[in-house]
Amino acid sequence: MDAEQGADLLDLLGPRRALPIHHNDYPIFRSPLEDFLAEAGRRGHDARLVRCAAGERVTIGAEAAV
Repeated sequence: MDAEQGADLLDLLGPRRALPIHHNDYPIFRSPLEDFLAEAGRRGHDARLVRCAAGERVTIGAEAAV
């Protein structure tokens, strides 16, 4: 999947939040995370993207706080 395909998926699914994972894990990836973030932002998805650096923890959703 490349940046455009990832942004296409956000367009299709319209999630409330999206947390990009499995980026830079495998050599087969066709574009870096930065390309996806830029394309998703260009399409208006920036506010729904959750960023989490390697080793960092993120809690998402009300059920996760229980």
